[in-house]
Amino acid sequence: MSIMDESFPAELFDELNSNGASTPRQMQDIKRPKIFGNKHSGESNQSIVYQKQQGRNTLPECVPPSEATQSKAEDRRKRFSHSAYTKRRYKHVTSKVAKYITDMEAQDEKGRRAKENLLRNNSMPEYQAEPSDAKELGHFSVDELFAVDLSVANDSADISERLLSEIERHRREIVRLQEENLRVQSYSDYLQTKLDEKAMQTLIMKRNLETIRIEMECYRHKLRKYESA
Repeated sequence: MSIMDESFPAELFDELNSNGASTPRQMQDIKRPKIFGNKHSGESNQSIVYQKQQGRNTLPECVPPSEATQSKAEDRRKRFSHSAYTKRRYKHVTSKVAKYITDMEAQDEKGRRAKENLLRNNSMPEYQAEPSDAKELGHFSVDELFAVDLSVANDSADISERLLSEIERHRREIVRLQEENLRVQSYSDYLQTKLDEKAMQTLIMKRNLETIRIEMECYRHKLRKYESA
């Protein structure tokens, strides 16, 4: 079948002609020196201005970020995913990441259950529990709490009174000790005075004895002199 056959589609024939006509022009553009670049740049600028006037958007169509992220995630998943043979061969090996995730989920579940139990126990009305159970769980009525407050207040008052009496007793003991100290100090001063007096008397007596000894020596010397004469 030839190109000029009537059964050949006319649109395909026109496309082949246009491609054949554009091929030499493309080769000519490739072989054209850079010195003629300004002319083509001017033509391209004119075409851009014309397209702007016609309201055409020359920018390429942007891919939404969500689709780009999904495509990247899909490529990464395909790239790092293991084959069926690898999964079957290393099936007995425990994944550290999976174990860590499982432990974290178990810990979160445990904390969530503990929190739910605490909220359930705290939100339980007093009339739904038995009195003994309420006391064991720490739930008291208003009267019981008031009685507890009164007992605590009374205990606090007793403790305060006991402490005040103890403080007063210690204060009196301190005053008594201070008075005793003053008495002992005064008696010590009295004894020191008496001691000083005795010391002075002893010194006077020593001086008198020395004077008497000197006088006796003089008299003895005179007596010997008189006897020799």
